[in-house]
Amino acid sequence: MYSHGLNDEGILECLFADIPSDPDSQIDTSSDSESDVLAEDSDLDLRMKTPFLSQIISESESKDHFDNDGDDSLSTNDDLPLSSIANFSWTMDVSAMNFAGNFSEEAGVRGKLKNDSEEHLVFQSNLYTTQKGGIFRPLSKAELKVFLAINILMGIKKPCSYRDCWSSHKELRDEYISSLIWVKRFSWILTHVHINNNAVMPSRESRNYDKLYKIHPLINQILINFKEFYAPTKEQAIDECMVKFKGRIAFKQYMPQKPIKRGYKIWITADKLGYICGFQIYTGKVEGIVEKALGERIVRDMCKGLEGKGYHIYFDNFFTSVSLLQKLKDDGLFACGTIRSHRKGLPTLKTDK
Repeated sequence: MYSHGLNDEGILECLFADIPSDPDSQIDTSSDSESDVLAEDSDLDLRMKTPFLSQIISESESKDHFDNDGDDSLSTNDDLPLSSIANFSWTMDVSAMNFAGNFSEEAGVRGKLKNDSEEHLVFQSNLYTTQKGGIFRPLSKAELKVFLAINILMGIKKPCSYRDCWSSHKELRDEYISSLIWVKRFSWILTHVHINNNAVMPSRESRNYDKLYKIHPLINQILINFKEFYAPTKEQAIDECMVKFKGRIAFKQYMPQKPIKRGYKIWITADKLGYICGFQIYTGKVEGIVEKALGERIVRDMCKGLEGKGYHIYFDNFFTSVSLLQKLKDDGLFACGTIRSHRKGLPTLKTDK
């Protein structure tokens, strides 16, 4: 029986081994014996108990399992494949759900970048220098563009020290970079470029203290640009990533199981093309208190603005919980994720044994 495939009886024997069957009953198209009637009644009873199996059998019965000569040899072209049983889906509660949803967004670029951030950086840098006191030449927008471009280029060429690009030794000197700006001016911008106003920064003792205060305007503008100038695909994934950093900072994380063990932890949502749709920098405990339902809160934050649009969200077992999936469903979002067996809200599941 297994050399050619599984017929209807083979399916019943494999899936319902604990149900006694008549070993003498055979499928025979040329007779209507009592054993055939009993076999058909047994099959009907099983179909009533198992709707999925009934569907498989009804499809298989429409095929001819015998050769034209009338013998009992099975036809290899008409056998029911085992994959039709192994790959079935759980359809009791989800059959009526429309997984396509009402998604109608078109993924892709949909705008043109603006230069408002450059104006902000120039203003805050000059404000910071004024607060320090002394005579200085104000930073201009053109100089800021050159400064940012050189930093990007240095990230590609990676000199031992940025001052090497202006070195008097031709082996170290970079003629292109050194021709754009003087080294003293570059150093001045490097130490005075600023993003937020220090004069109104909350103190460490304040409840409004923010570890990311000095770069928050830049983070907010980046997130706005991510969402304004690109429409993501329907499928999106939420996960954590590590940015390598070995310096001293209050919210540096140590994760020995990760390829990058020390650095910044950032929660990220990205579409199937790899485009980052949103992110949050994790700054650790708030006032020494461990946040409860952290994974659920992260997913809800990342999904703001997607409600009711039929997006498909994927995540791992750190985030998945029954309450989260229910809330996402109420928000018109479909979600999928692995789950930890001890997570609250799960029904009692049978062990693998």
